[in-house]
Amino acid sequence: MSADLAGIEIGRNVPMRSYTTLGIGGGADFLVKPRDANGLREAFAFCGAYGLPLNVIGKGSKLLVRDGGVRGVTAVMTRMNGISVNGTVVTVAGGAGLMRLSAVCAAAGLSGLEWAVGIPASLGGAVFMNAGAYGGSMADCVRSVTVFDGGGFLEIPARECDFGYRASVFN
Repeated sequence: MSADLAGIEIGRNVPMRSYTTLGIGGGADFLVKPRDANGLREAFAFCGAYGLPLNVIGKGSKLLVRDGGVRGVTAVMTRMNGISVNGTVVTVAGGAGLMRLSAVCAAAGLSGLEWAVGIPASLGGAVFMNAGAYGGSMADCVRSVTVFDGGGFLEIPARECDFGYRASVFN
C-alpha cells in the first residue's frame, strides 16, 4: 500500500531489500520518501504524533537490515537529492549520491571530491560519519551543514561539526 501525501510518499510493510546496496532486509513498518524540507517535517510530525521511532537512511550502502525488518518509520532521503553549483560553492541535499556529486563537481572544474567517485553512499551519511578514502574526507570539503532538529533547520559551520576519523558531532 502506498500513498502520496503533501510532499511525502508513504508505504507500509515495504521490503528493505530495495533500499540497501546488499539487497537484504525485512519490511519497514512504514517507509516514507520526503521530496523536500516540508515532507521531512511531516515525517517527524507523524512520528511525534504517534510515538513512533524514526530511522533516517540514504542509499543504504552501510546498512544491514535484519529479516525481522524495522519498527516504526524509516525515512529514505534519496528523493531529496538536489545539487547546485554557484562558482566554487556547491549546495547539496543530503540524499544526493556521492558518485553523482563527484561528477557534477568535476564537470564544474572543481576539485576535492575525487576520492568519492566510487563510493555508493549519499551525502547525508557521508557527512554523518565523515566518510573518506585515498587521503580525503568530508571534513576537507564541508563549509557548513544544515540539519533538522525536529522543530526547525539549523546551519552548523564545519568548525562545529567535530569531524574526526569516521566521526562527527552528528553521531
